[in-house]
Amino acid sequence: MKKYIVEISETAEQDLENVAGSMSILDEKLTGHKNIRKINVRNYIVFYIVDEENSKVLVVSFYGLGKIFKR
Repeated sequence: MKKYIVEISETAEQDLENVAGSMSILDEKLTGHKNIRKINVRNYIVFYIVDEENSKVLVVSFYGLGKIFKR
């Protein structure tokens, strides 16, 4: 599989900064991890963790709905 360099536009970064803390934390029983949040973007789901102490967001996974339903 071909690898790509991932870049995030300044606008997208600002958008995530503005909404990151407002999304609910998902149930740990569902995710297997603490503090996982998600954003739905059209046919995609972005899973991420907010590091409040360092004011950072770590995107841990990005799925297209087709990929999830094929499993």
